[in-house]
Amino acid sequence: MHILNSKTLGAAVIAVTLYGFSGGALFAQDNPGIKASDTEVTQQIHQVLASDPAFSTMARNVQVVTANGKVTLHGVVANQDEKLAVGSKAREIAGPKNVDNQLEVATTH
Repeated sequence: MHILNSKTLGAAVIAVTLYGFSGGALFAQDNPGIKASDTEVTQQIHQVLASDPAFSTMARNVQVVTANGKVTLHGVVANQDEKLAVGSKAREIAGPKNVDNQLEVATTH
């Protein structure tokens, strides 16, 4: 069994965030099907999460997908409070009805 260290996992999360699951770039200039405003919303959410030291590394690396102004959050966060806080930050940027918080809470064994 291969276990990813935090550096490898972080790089994988960044790669998925930047290039998406389909392998296509998620920046408007690289893909005419993506609106610049969607890219801006995604970047703003990432910046807010990355700059807040209260968030765990997991929360700072959640996947943010914005399409037609609707944001979907994917990934794992440390606890339920963090899940709610990440969703709240995303709603501040995208609007209260534009966020689908699909984050999962890490399980402890």
